[in-house]
Amino acid sequence: MKSNKNWVLVAAQGGAKIYSVSNREKDLHLLEQVDNQEGRLKKGEIVSDHSGSAAHSRFSGSAHFDKLESAKDHLNQVFAQRIMHKLDQARKENLFQKLIIVADPGFGPFLKHSMGAELEKTIFEFIPKNYLSLSISELGQNLKERIVASLGDQSR
Repeated sequence: MKSNKNWVLVAAQGGAKIYSVSNREKDLHLLEQVDNQEGRLKKGEIVSDHSGSAAHSRFSGSAHFDKLESAKDHLNQVFAQRIMHKLDQARKENLFQKLIIVADPGFGPFLKHSMGAELEKTIFEFIPKNYLSLSISELGQNLKERIVASLGDQSR
């Protein structure tokens, strides 16, 4: 049995929130909040287990920066995979029909890279914005037109 609900994922490096929106009310309801403490770490706080192999090179600063960047990217990729796995499980259980993704522009590519083809088919819209800190009412106001459009002919 298909759900009459759509979901909205709001995500950034520091966390994600999954909301449902039903045809009848068109209001957002928080289903789950997923925190990602590692995503809030600054580059100076990330500990890499590959310390200083280029320490004697005249480019060691650049190599160190690349390792930190790579470590940060790895943390973002792991978190994105965790989120996409949750959403794909929900898709398999028919818990939603369409998905609106609102992702921080720096985090969105990690989500896209972690997304399977079947989950990708459910996406109504992918919005490159960082709305993670918005209240549920502010988020609803910012996405109102898109939510209504995503429900489209489902509300009949």
